[in-house]
Amino acid sequence: MPSKGTSLQSFRVATDLWRRFAERAKLAGTNRSEVLRRFIAWYLREPDAELPERPEPPA
Repeated sequence: MPSKGTSLQSFRVATDLWRRFAERAKLAGTNRSEVLRRFIAWYLREPDAELPERPEPPA
């Protein structure tokens, strides 16, 4: 999990969305920070960046 060379960021998001995001990321074998880092790299068109895979909807 990267920490060197990264800075802590904060932003507002609904508590329920943040909780569900954590649950879904964990089920996918990752965490919120990694999903967000990958999304940002993809959004900025960084070389070799790929859009994080979305998990299947809950049953």
